[in-house]
Formats: sequence, structure tokens, C-alpha cells
Amino acid sequence: MGPTTGFGGEYIDKSGVGVGAELATAGWNTSTNGNLNWIGLGSANLSYHFFLKNMRNHAVPFVSGGYTNFFGQDTDTAGGNKTNGFNLGGGVDLFASKHIGARFDVRYNAHGGRILWASFPNLSQFSFVGFRIGVTFR
Repeated sequence: MGPTTGFGGEYIDKSGVGVGAELATAGWNTSTNGNLNWIGLGSANLSYHFFLKNMRNHAVPFVSGGYTNFFGQDTDTAGGNKTNGFNLGGGVDLFASKHIGARFDVRYNAHGGRILWASFPNLSQFSFVGFRIGVTFR
């Protein structure tokens, strides 16, 4: 699809359970048939962070999943505007200092209907994987 960008936040309690939300955009270019293939997505997620004792101060792996709402270009689907989906993923927070680190995340976003139907008319459903890099604070 192309580049993606977004922002979000997450609260993590001492047990490792996190609650987060994000807003993002995906695809800033045109498809082979000349139509735009831009969509936006908002998500609400639950996560679990594995605070491993031997790596507690340097690396924190996590898993995440939740609800995704797709909006924008061609997200209306025949039969009822199904713009709801889900996401699953995981990654690691790497801390170079006590309070600031880098976040590496891979997320699978799925939608059960036909979004982006004008750009990709032969697809019966659409899903994508995103690799994300971010900044994390603690």
C-alpha cells in the first residue's frame, strides 16, 4: 500500500497489562488503475508486556491486539458500511536510558469486508501488515 504514519499512547500498569489507542493513516499513493488507495484507521488495544527480570532495564517484549475502525478512501462496503476490524501484533521496547527508548512493533490489521474496492477491484477482502518504529517513555 505504501507509507504509513500515526500517533498513539499506552498506559501500562506494574503487572504488565496495557491499554492503548492510536490514530494512523496508510497508503499515500495511487494503485495501478490510477485511484487513490488512502485509508485511515483508529484502534483501541490491550497489551501485555513481559517484564523479564534479566532484561527489565533494557528490553521489554510485548503482545497486543484489539479493535480497529477503518475510515477514508473506499472504506464503505456494499451491504452496510462495515468499517470495523481487528489488529494483532507484538514487538519490543528497547531502552538505552532509564526513561527513553525505541519501540519496534509489527501489527496485522484485518477487515472482513471489501475496503479499497475502487483501487483493488479484484480483492474480496483486504488486510495488511505494518511495521512501526516509535519512541517510548517510562
